[in-house]
Amino acid sequence: MAHDLHFLERLSRVESDHVELALALYHDVPLVRHLLETHPLPDSAARVALSLDDPALGPFVIVTREGDFVTCLGPGMSPAPHPVIPRAHLDRTSRELTRVRDALTRAMAHAEVRGGMNRLVKRVVKAGDRLSREDFTALIGFQPLIRAALHLALHAASTRAADARKPLLHATRRSARGLDPAHLRRYWPDVWAIGHLITLVALDGADTLTALPLPQEDLPNPDLFSWSASNHGVTAVLLRGAWAVARVGKPLLGPYKAGLHTELFRETTLQYGFGLAAMGIRHAKYQAEIVKVLSRQHVRATSPAGAEAFKLRLQTLSDMVAASHVLPPGVDARLAAFTLCQYATQRTSAPTPSPDDPAEIELDLLTRLHDPADVRLDTLAFVDACRLLLWVARAAPEDLYVPAAHLNLVAPPWTPERTLDLLDAERRRSVRKVTPRTSTKIGRNAPCPCNSGRKHKLCCGA
Repeated sequence: MAHDLHFLERLSRVESDHVELALALYHDVPLVRHLLETHPLPDSAARVALSLDDPALGPFVIVTREGDFVTCLGPGMSPAPHPVIPRAHLDRTSRELTRVRDALTRAMAHAEVRGGMNRLVKRVVKAGDRLSREDFTALIGFQPLIRAALHLALHAASTRAADARKPLLHATRRSARGLDPAHLRRYWPDVWAIGHLITLVALDGADTLTALPLPQEDLPNPDLFSWSASNHGVTAVLLRGAWAVARVGKPLLGPYKAGLHTELFRETTLQYGFGLAAMGIRHAKYQAEIVKVLSRQHVRATSPAGAEAFKLRLQTLSDMVAASHVLPPGVDARLAAFTLCQYATQRTSAPTPSPDDPAEIELDLLTRLHDPADVRLDTLAFVDACRLLLWVARAAPEDLYVPAAHLNLVAPPWTPERTLDLLDAERRRSVRKVTPRTSTKIGRNAPCPCNSGRKHKLCCGA
């Protein structure tokens, strides 16, 4: 209390245009504590100077490391020996905290309608492809509060989906009939939850790998962002994983270049190739480096045709990165992706969306994003995914989700057939081809084929 009184008495040292800011800080203890936690300070500093204007000339507010207010220093008064937090950092932190508070307020209002935060979070792992934009936007508001839980849920969903996939593929190779619908139902939401959770976890950007309140050994492996997303061949999940890699940015650039160089097979083309391409599209400063990496890979495959196919895929991704920063004037990434997709695959079952209607463009892109074709095995699905990446890599995270009003158009309710469709391409690819026997049956009274001169029934056929 003595500190507080001294601080309030010394406000007279500060010019009137800075008094309001000083009092706003005094009444916003969480902001001040967040400032002290996020700004690097020497361990020996017991007090810190917050600059209200010029970082060298002041004025300053002096606070303890715990956030208690001590005094004010007018313009020209030296804050030494206390370290100074510049006004620019204060403003940046204040804007960020305001954004988080506003998002949390909206999230709480939405969660109250949906039955509470816990029920809303459960929807992430249960909703499958029917998580609406409104629900996801609310979850963005809660993300700073549940980072660790989201990471653990991502790891659990990835493990469950991988464990369920093998027995399901084994069973469907024999016959899809008789499969327990409950097994098909459990696999479906876990696959889609991977994409939702990766997007939420990566919202911290470059700090994602260090922002989690977890022990060092439990922090996410860089591969988690794209390995689990590419493992099931679902376009939307793959591209959300690529979006996450681009959002994290520089901390993943080195590991992904190394991963693409050391292991280049079908899965790693998706895992590292899409992640690097998304990073090159989102960050212009990495474009030339990533184009070079994608264009000059030595591909290892079981056949020359396979090697050529992988090279072609990487070159397609490289072309998308190169084209992303030279779009014609007036053409944004969303319109470019829409135009390329329309040019490649005209829809015959629905009218062609108007390029002048943003709502129709968005719905068309979201419909393509939810295409059930296996992007690993379907060439057209792969090309569509490359073109969608022009839009996805730079999109706001909530824009990757379908508004609730259009969910039934883009993502119909689940049926067992929808899970079987996910597994079908890989199942058909892995079914062994049985070569029919061409040998002719030898009659019992026919000459023995060993040329002994005896009847077969009295010789080798005895």
